[in-house]
Amino acid sequence: MASHLLIVNPVAGSGEGRARANVLVEALSTEHEARAVETHERGSATELAAENAMDYDRIIAVGGDGTLNEVLAGLMERRSGAGETAALGFLPAGTANGACRAFDLATEPEVAAASLADPRTMLVDVGTVRHEDGERHYLIRFGAGLDAAVLEELNASRSGFMGFLGVFRNVPRIIAVMRAYDDPDIAVEVDGEFFGRGASVVLSNVADVGLAATVDEEADPSDGLLEVLTVPMPSKWDIIRYGLRMVASSLASAPEVRKTRGRLVRLTSDGDVPCQADGEPVGRLPVEVELTPSAVRLLLT
Repeated sequence: MASHLLIVNPVAGSGEGRARANVLVEALSTEHEARAVETHERGSATELAAENAMDYDRIIAVGGDGTLNEVLAGLMERRSGAGETAALGFLPAGTANGACRAFDLATEPEVAAASLADPRTMLVDVGTVRHEDGERHYLIRFGAGLDAAVLEELNASRSGFMGFLGVFRNVPRIIAVMRAYDDPDIAVEVDGEFFGRGASVVLSNVADVGLAATVDEEADPSDGLLEVLTVPMPSKWDIIRYGLRMVASSLASAPEVRKTRGRLVRLTSDGDVPCQADGEPVGRLPVEVELTPSAVRLLLT
């Protein structure tokens, strides 16, 4: 019998998080130990995960990608070696849920419960972003430049769905950010070697991300390396072209996008460049991003 702790964002998905967690707890309780605790403010999911990381077999984040990111941070805080903390699970109840596409996870609690009877797991790499205000862990991707500027604006007053419908509803705000952003040059150093410059930089741990987009088909979250992509921006409207490219094939397939792989990346700029990790704002350049191989055991529900 496995023990499960669900860390629930009760306001995720306009309150859907609590209801979905209740369904999962009820389904799991027939064969396993399962209980749910709710977050009450930003950062509390991290505290709950860190406090319980050694006491449960599995800790499941219920909410959006932000909730998953906080639970990940709590497990990384207690991590002393691969597999020694609780395995990490995710049940989406948020507005974007890029992790479900990235790792092909179940979106319904009944399906997740059935998978957890005998789950597959994967040791996944975790990226850590270090900046002047602290650090942030991520599972999916890090970005610096225009995409981070757009996400920063949308996160400033997020409400409702942030999928395709959310993007459509926020087109005026996105256009305003695109017009105002200056596209400062970003210098990229990978494993101690200068790689080049770009207007935007993506450090991806996975192939597929949210909104049916693909960063790089060759990305593998368990290979111990980040895909490092530098993106030129001759015109700010090129972001639309790159977005279409990500849906049709991948960002890495654009001929002008340069790519390498590495474990330690340093990004600097003379301008004001915002950053994001897994869709959440994470400070400004300069930053150092380091990958920890096989850092967390992920439940593939």
